[in-house]
Amino acid sequence: MMLVNDASVPIHAAAELLNIEVRAIRQWSAAGVLHIELQGDVETVRLDAVRALAGTTWRSSANRRGEALRARLRGAPIATLDITGLQVLARERGPQ
Repeated sequence: MMLVNDASVPIHAAAELLNIEVRAIRQWSAAGVLHIELQGDVETVRLDAVRALAGTTWRSSANRRGEALRARLRGAPIATLDITGLQVLARERGPQ
């Protein structure tokens, strides 16, 4: 199935296609960065707008978390490579 980028799709379909929660779409709408349109009794959004928001939000928050974790674990000895050891070390070192 081919989707047109600027197609209006039901919010549940957009969430499923882009692997995000419907709650996120509703939050973007409440914040005024995304418009939910009512077509009959179906709430729809433009797929390209949701894709853009989902991409930037996920990437930026994931990058921030990754950078913070890398900063905490910088210089960690090789012996701490198991997940439990890394979690303990990250907690001990706290935010950088």
